[in-house]
Amino acid sequence: MRSRFIVVGKVHGKPRPKFRVVAGHAQTYQPPDGKRYERLIADEYRRQCGETHDGPLMVTIQTYRELPKSTPKRVQSEPDTHKPDADNVAKSVLDALNGVAWHDDTQVVCLVVRKNPRTRVAEYMTVEIVEVDE
Repeated sequence: MRSRFIVVGKVHGKPRPKFRVVAGHAQTYQPPDGKRYERLIADEYRRQCGETHDGPLMVTIQTYRELPKSTPKRVQSEPDTHKPDADNVAKSVLDALNGVAWHDDTQVVCLVVRKNPRTRVAEYMTVEIVEVDE
């Protein structure tokens, strides 16, 4: 079984956890923007695919990001060597789809993240999930 879906909008990485002290104990929490982005990914998966995968999986994530407005018009593309880091993008996607697209992210046996060159297109991300036979 194969699932593929698109998340339109600014691509985010998993934010660093925040800390606060409550009744003398340190607590960690995820910032609201990170939770909101993960909810968007999960909602798009449910809307476009909706099935839960069993068994080992290969996940491919591709990001397509826009060039900054300040880039000269003669530049049509450039490598995406800017934040967010590829591993943080993967963390956001895997955490968002845990319990939604698969039962647990331990099912992911192969992970590919590609940050495509930045161009003059609107930002979006594609995620493909493929069940693999091992």
